[in-house]
Amino acid sequence: MNIFRLARHYRSGQRLRQILTVLARHGFGHVIERMNLAEHVPLLGRILRREQRTEERSIATRLVDALQELGPTFVKFGQMLSGRPDLLSDEYIVELKKLRDQVEPFDSEQARLIVTTELGAPIEELFSEFSNVPLASGSIAQVHEAVMKDGRVVVVKVKRPGIEHIIMTDIDLLTDLAKLLKRHVPELEVFRPTMLVDEFQRGIRRELDFITEAGYTAKFARIHADT
Repeated sequence: MNIFRLARHYRSGQRLRQILTVLARHGFGHVIERMNLAEHVPLLGRILRREQRTEERSIATRLVDALQELGPTFVKFGQMLSGRPDLLSDEYIVELKKLRDQVEPFDSEQARLIVTTELGAPIEELFSEFSNVPLASGSIAQVHEAVMKDGRVVVVKVKRPGIEHIIMTDIDLLTDLAKLLKRHVPELEVFRPTMLVDEFQRGIRRELDFITEAGYTAKFARIHADT
């Protein structure tokens, strides 16, 4: 398959090469060959000759290491897989549950700028206090404590800069790779790769949609206001 049919523009092509190279380095080069994508991995032959060393680790361990190295989208995908004992063995579930998406926080000034842009007003007009030190930092967003003008203490969830584009690009590539797995590596169909990616896509889109999330929170508050 031509890489520019699989990856729809230059940056996607770069990301695809990165994904394939990481998978090859963690011992999945033979799968890449079967998917007819070997030409897009520099030095794949050399990587394959070293593959025997990587096989000292279990497939499950190598998979988790690869997902961790590939970043937020793949870490989230692995976390979803850890909840699928109907498809994966205990060995895979145990390893996938080790995935964590705690990462270094991004700059608080960036967070303040994002909040200002998204809410259409300066931080000082929106809050009487806004903590520069996040309460928690994940691969998709970080959370800041703030105090509203009426004294209510709230938490403000701020997406990482550019994370939506990164995740959507990765999901497009995952979708195409899942289709190639189904076509060229039929024994993996037992894991239903296209279904898993579709399920993941729906979940991650919900997580990215903070507006919907806020709407659900407000609805819950109204329902329980008198309880």
